[in-house]
Amino acid sequence: MINSIFSNIDHKETIKQARALLKRYPMDKLMDQMGITAKESFTSISAQQYDGMPSSQDNANHEESKMVKELKDSIQLHYKLVMIEKTIESMNITDRQNYYAHILTYRYLKEWSVPKCCDKLAEKFPEYASNGFLPESTFHDHKNEALLVFANIYNGGKLLVQKSSE
Repeated sequence: MINSIFSNIDHKETIKQARALLKRYPMDKLMDQMGITAKESFTSISAQQYDGMPSSQDNANHEESKMVKELKDSIQLHYKLVMIEKTIESMNITDRQNYYAHILTYRYLKEWSVPKCCDKLAEKFPEYASNGFLPESTFHDHKNEALLVFANIYNGGKLLVQKSSE
C-alpha cells in the first residue's frame, strides 16, 4: 500500500529527511524552552550612543538587530516544533496512522529505546504484534512506513524527495 502511494518518491531519501528532522526534536525542544527563559531576561535595548565626535556613518543598532534575529530564530524553532507535534497528532484518520503516530512519538519525541517501543506498541496495538511481541525488525519496517506518512503530511509534503529522472 505504501509503495503505491509513494511511487514517484525516493523512499530512502525521504525517510532520511524525516528521521533527521525528528531526531533533532528533543534538543530543539530543550532549546525552545530555554529560549523562552532567555527572552524573558531581555528587558532593555541599549540606545545608539552619540558623543559628538565624528565617526562612521553606521547608525545601526547592532544590539537590537541581534535581538531581533534571535527572536526570529526562536519563533521559527517554535513553529517547527509545533508543526512536528501537530503533524503527528493529525495522524489519526485510520487505525494504522494512529499506530504510526505512536511509533514516532515513542521513538523520537520521547526518545524511547527500540525494545521499549516494541513492548509498549505490542501492549497498545496487539493487532500488530505476534503473540504479544513486536519484533524489532517489524518495528523498523513500520517506523519507516510511519516516516513516509509523516513526510507526506509535514508542512504540505516539503520533506518528500522526488525520484531523480535519470
